[in-house]
Amino acid sequence: MAKKFTHKGRKTRSAGRFGVRYGSKVRKLVADIEERMRQGYKCPECGIMAIRRTDTGIWSCKKCNHTFSGGTYIPKTSVGLVATRSLKKAIETNVFDQYEDLVPKALASEDVTTETDVSTDDLIPEIEERLAESEDIVSEIESDSDIT
Repeated sequence: MAKKFTHKGRKTRSAGRFGVRYGSKVRKLVADIEERMRQGYKCPECGIMAIRRTDTGIWSCKKCNHTFSGGTYIPKTSVGLVATRSLKKAIETNVFDQYEDLVPKALASEDVTTETDVSTDDLIPEIEERLAESEDIVSEIESDSDIT
């Protein structure tokens, strides 16, 4: 009786190169990671499905040559998505605008690099006072924050 032909590598996928070494669980994990790494991802700049991994954590678009950093195996990690979502929510709710008065006026001016008539010795007590205030406010925000 003739031997039935099956799809070669259907079960082992990309981890077939390891043969019987390392155990089936590890080979399956490697195959899953490699499939996620090689699947198509959308470019954040041009929106085309042309993202490819160039190095560890470095991703680039083949169409517009936009290069950005991301996860080792996927362009956007779960931690990065949570951080982006938190920052976006904080900006939308104007969390940062409430505390503009904490920055000393001399430091907030655009001419920080030029010499001003205010010496740094005069600013130190004001900066220390405002730093203490800002630390209190930050601890208050952290204690009752719902931004996640």
